[in-house]
Amino acid sequence: MISIQNLSKRYANRFVLQNLSLNIPQGEWRGIVGESGSGKSTLARILMGVDQPTLGEIYIQGVALKRWRRSAEGRIGVVFQDYHRSINPHFTIQTALEEAFWCQNKRASLAEISTILEQVELSSTLLRRYPHELSGGQLQRVSLARALALQPKFLILDEALSALDVSTKVEIIRLLQKAKEQSGLTALIIAHDLETILALCERFGVLCGGCLIEEVESRSSHLARHPCTQELLGALLPLPRPKPQQERIS
Repeated sequence: MISIQNLSKRYANRFVLQNLSLNIPQGEWRGIVGESGSGKSTLARILMGVDQPTLGEIYIQGVALKRWRRSAEGRIGVVFQDYHRSINPHFTIQTALEEAFWCQNKRASLAEISTILEQVELSSTLLRRYPHELSGGQLQRVSLARALALQPKFLILDEALSALDVSTKVEIIRLLQKAKEQSGLTALIIAHDLETILALCERFGVLCGGCLIEEVESRSSHLARHPCTQELLGALLPLPRPKPQQERIS
């Protein structure tokens, strides 16, 4: 479904991405992992249309990215690392979720908005609150709900869990696993830690110095050969198991 062909990006005299090629089949969740400065966020910005590549092409469903984004189906859901800045502080949570429907030229009923919150196990009592009145974990759940409300064909998580504490991260991963099972979405999960990638993705690529140096099956990650991948595996800290599902958070 997603084909990235010979993608390069140069800032001034330095390439931050070099000749990157990647294919993600329909319905697969693919991971991209690497240290800070490896080119992960640049790749995300290009896929979102925020930045343009110096060289290379991106196709979604066989259509060039720019053209696909102008189509009726050209919606990409994105969950960012900075949940405080991703939601307008002057919007109530209800308005922030309604924004996803405005992008589709639709209006959402209160029942529809409440259902969206239920998908991420939040109570509709939060709808009248403002972002500063929610915890970080609650805000990131709202960000995920808004991304899914777009009914996207493609979901990007750009370091979306890196600012969360371990217990909250585990709960968000559980929600993402549920969304993965129910939605049939194609997704790219960008992270600097392998714990998140291994929990969500069938396969992952390793970026180092702007180059895709290795692609690895998650279940066979112990067979990775490149020193950069082995170093990331050596720093792996297994995540605790999620707690039994509780009532929605209000």
